Amino acid sequence: MSKHDLMRDPFYAQIMYAIESRIHSVDRAAAGRGVVFTDSLIRSALVRAINTAKGRPPAPVAPTAPDKERRPAELAAELAAELGAARSDIGIVVPQDDGSLVEEPLPTTEWVNALLAVRESCEIRGDGHPGSRCYLDFLKDFIKAPQN
Repeated sequence: MSKHDLMRDPFYAQIMYAIESRIHSVDRAAAGRGVVFTDSLIRSALVRAINTAKGRPPAPVAPTAPDKERRPAELAAELAAELGAARSDIGIVVPQDDGSLVEEPLPTTEWVNALLAVRESCEIRGDGHPGSRCYLDFLKDFIKAPQN
């Protein structure tokens, strides 16, 4: 099954929605601080989260690195940490031999597949230009703000 097909699978759709909701809320919070996320930053954060889930966290960027290297890495790390927190909110219900149901953490494979599908969604909806926010604008329309 391709990652694009996962977008249509109800199991993955709910996980992807949780991931994209978290991306949207972090983007809105960053905008409130005057920080502008871009699609490329989101893709970077997703790759960082994927590698971390696979046990390969990225090397830290030196505090003395130029701002144009350090700041995107810091923002990607912030978003990747938020995605890690989102994963802990997601569990799956597994039927037991005795007929009972037990909630277990989402397996790493399923989490990575969902992150890869979201990354593909970002690539599909983005325009590939530096500074683009096409995917983030899509999320803004896709994930409606809660009504008060």
